[in-house]
Amino acid sequence: MTRRRAVAYLLMLGVIAKHLLSHEYGPWDRLIELGVFGLILYEVIG
Repeated sequence: MTRRRAVAYLLMLGVIAKHLLSHEYGPWDRLIELGVFGLILYEVIG
């Protein structure tokens, strides 16, 4: 993985974490975002 891709993934994880901590979404939106968060985390670690 290139450094540019790693930075992009970390930025996406930060944005998703920020949205998860806000109270703008319902439970299904949070579940979907947690799934996306998990997939991105899997890509970063893998």
